[in-house]
Amino acid sequence: VLQKYDSDEGMPVPSACHCKQLCLDHVDEGCASWSFWREADSAWSEAGTPRTRTVCFLLTQDFSGASTGAHPDWTSGGVDLVLRDLNGRTSATAGQEFELTVRGVGFPVESTKQRLKVVPFDGHCGSLIPREVTRMSCSNPYICHPPPVSATARSATWRTKIFAGPTTMRYKACYCAGPCFSSGHWTEVPGSFVVARSRYTWTSEPAHVTY
Repeated sequence: VLQKYDSDEGMPVPSACHCKQLCLDHVDEGCASWSFWREADSAWSEAGTPRTRTVCFLLTQDFSGASTGAHPDWTSGGVDLVLRDLNGRTSATAGQEFELTVRGVGFPVESTKQRLKVVPFDGHCGSLIPREVTRMSCSNPYICHPPPVSATARSATWRTKIFAGPTTMRYKACYCAGPCFSSGHWTEVPGSFVVARSRYTWTSEPAHVTY
């Protein structure tokens, strides 16, 4: 248990929605799920109304609906998808395959529908994947492949390879939980990484050669 809010201890939480919001507010501290208990007991107050007690638990374990049972006094759930970062990645070696991992909480159970695309740092989630980025492709700006090579409730990982260009390039990533076919389905992942420029470059005179 990360935190407990008990109305009998002077920390009332009025509803399950408020309990979930508290979990979202504490995501950076490790909150991944929550449970809210509300009970009106048979002890009557001096005002003649039933006495109600509420307890909100903020939990660090991932929520699984399959492992919980229904109870009239309890409401439980996970948090909405929250993207944290690219697993601390700040650079990648040109021409070598590497893993790009998106970390957060609340990743979907259906992992095969998740998608990731790498775009220029000054671009947006509707930008095309640069030609030098391989192992990823899109038939249009919002329908992309492949699914992740591995996924959990807190991360998803793709493999990609980026070839060097004449200048050092900075990239960022956009994530879609699925299904993915419009701009509203994609979210920019916090963080960015660089790929160093090629050590060798070639030019032609004239710059554009025609046959």
